[in-house]
Amino acid sequence: MAVLSSVFLILAFGVIFFFALPLFNEIREHSQSIITKNLELDYFQQDLIQAREFELLKGSMEWNSQSINNAFANAQAPINLIKFWENSAKDCGLAIDISSVPAPAGSSAKWKILYFRIAVTGNFAKTLNFIEKIENGPYLTQIQGISSSQNIDGVKTDLKITAFAN
Repeated sequence: MAVLSSVFLILAFGVIFFFALPLFNEIREHSQSIITKNLELDYFQQDLIQAREFELLKGSMEWNSQSINNAFANAQAPINLIKFWENSAKDCGLAIDISSVPAPAGSSAKWKILYFRIAVTGNFAKTLNFIEKIENGPYLTQIQGISSSQNIDGVKTDLKITAFAN
């Protein structure tokens, strides 16, 4: 009986050694493979998220680029800029006279710059509202000088304005 138990024990260890041990090694290899695949999947998911974020950012950047281009007046025919000023003056209840002036002597700007003189006539509070509108408007402009005088129609304000152009 003891011999039979010893043989059974040896056979049990043999079965474990020859069949179960390779099975455990194969299970370990497949587990490592699954872990590797999960890590690769995580990397691909992160790449996908970054690609989607980039697409959103790209669209936003294209919109910003277009907005920046629209901020410059057309150097050849600044019609939209002048219409903006005329509409702003009309909205404020002011009479407006716009004239182009030549560049000051000795000016050598790196940018294309248009020079204007705008004369508005009306209520001084409305004139301040007009100035605020053109300063906060969609065009890159800069007021170089302001002078005001009283006349029979109200306050006449002369503005010297530069507008950046493309």
